[in-house]
Amino acid sequence: MHDDLISGDVGSSIHCAANNSKECGIEQGSYFEGFDSGVGFGSSIILSKNMDYTLQLVVKGEASIKVFLSDADAEEYLFSATITSTSNWTTISQTFTSPATTNATLRISALKSSPEWWLGSTSLTPASNTWKGMRIDVVDGLKALKNRGLLRWPGGCFAPFYRWKIGLLPPHERPPIETPPDNCAAVPGGINAYTDGMMENGIGVDDFMALCERIGMVPAITLRLSLGSEEEIEEAADLIEYLNGDANGTKWGRVRASRGRVEPFNVEHVYVGNEIDRQTRYPTYPNSKETIAAASSSEYAEMMSNMIPRILQKSPTIKLKIFAVSANVEVSEGDESARK
Repeated sequence: MHDDLISGDVGSSIHCAANNSKECGIEQGSYFEGFDSGVGFGSSIILSKNMDYTLQLVVKGEASIKVFLSDADAEEYLFSATITSTSNWTTISQTFTSPATTNATLRISALKSSPEWWLGSTSLTPASNTWKGMRIDVVDGLKALKNRGLLRWPGGCFAPFYRWKIGLLPPHERPPIETPPDNCAAVPGGINAYTDGMMENGIGVDDFMALCERIGMVPAITLRLSLGSEEEIEEAADLIEYLNGDANGTKWGRVRASRGRVEPFNVEHVYVGNEIDRQTRYPTYPNSKETIAAASSSEYAEMMSNMIPRILQKSPTIKLKIFAVSANVEVSEGDESARK
C-alpha cells in the first residue's frame, strides 16, 4: 500500500551472495537474559511452554533457507523448517508451539553454494496476546501506571535515522534501521549496541498514536533534523500533514484517511531534532561512514528558521508547541522566526 509514496525511504536487508563459500544468514543468541545481555551479546528470545508463536520472514531469492530455533544450550530443537524463497519479495509465516520454557537461539541461514538471496526482516511473536505487534500485557501495564504526560516518538538518538513513511508498511515488511556503532552520547556503544547496529522498525506512526490513545498519554513527535536539508524539511512537513491535515484537502491527510483514520490526530507537541549540539552527524549512513561535527547553536537556529514555517503551514488549525532539543541555542535578531 502507498508504494509510490514510500519508495524514497531507506532501510537495510541482509544479502547473501550466490555460491557463498560459507553458510550465510543470521543468528539471534540467548546470552544472559533480556536486555541485561551486555554490549554485543544480543538479547534473549524467551519462549513459554505450550504457547503458540508465529515466525514471519520477508525474503527474496531462489534459495532453500533453513530455520532453526533451539534451546539455550542448543541441545534440543524447538522448531525447524525449510523455506524456499522466490525471485520477488515474499512474506512467509510459520506457527509452532513451544515444547518448553527456555531462552532460545534463532538461526536463519542457507547452506554454502546456495543461490543469491536476501533477508528483509524477521519477527517472532506470540500467536495471541499481541496488539499491533505489541504485547498486550506490557501495554496494559503501561496503562495501569496512569502516566498522563508526554510519550515521545520515535525517540531521541534514533530520530536522525528514522524514516516515518516506512512505518506505513505492514510491520513484517518494514526493513530494520541501521545506526552507527558510536551514535548516541547517552548510551555506551551506541543505541544499537545490543543488536549489532540494527534496530527493528516495529512501531509506526499509526501504532504509536493508537498506543497513546489506549494508555492515556499525550503524543510528542520528534522530527528528523540533522542537516537541515530540503529532504528533512519535506519529510517533517509531510509527517505533520499526515497527523493534523484535513482528510479531504491535503495529500497526506487523504493517505491517513485511506488507512482508516479520517479525523486528524491533532498532535500539538513537536521536538525539532534531538541533541543536535552534541551528536556527531552521518549525512549518508549506512552508505558511508563519513561524519561531520555536531551543529552549532547558530546552525541549529538557522535550521529551525527554515523548518518551522513549513511545518506550521501543515497544521493551520492546531497550534503546535515546538521544542528545541539542544543546549544554549542562541537565537539572533535575524533568526527571530525560530524563536517564535
